[in-house]
Amino acid sequence: MLDLGAAMARDDYETRHKRQAQGIAKAKSEGKYRGRRVNESSHQDIRRIS
Repeated sequence: MLDLGAAMARDDYETRHKRQAQGIAKAKSEGKYRGRRVNESSHQDIRRIS
């Protein structure tokens, strides 16, 4: 029973991952997706520390 639940969860995870990738690819082709924005304040803090 536990194996069945684990297999279903894994299938669900893989399906969501594929659909997310398809959505991102479609948005990129339409020019709506540019990825995650750079956090300048975080980068400045890192530069200051190192």
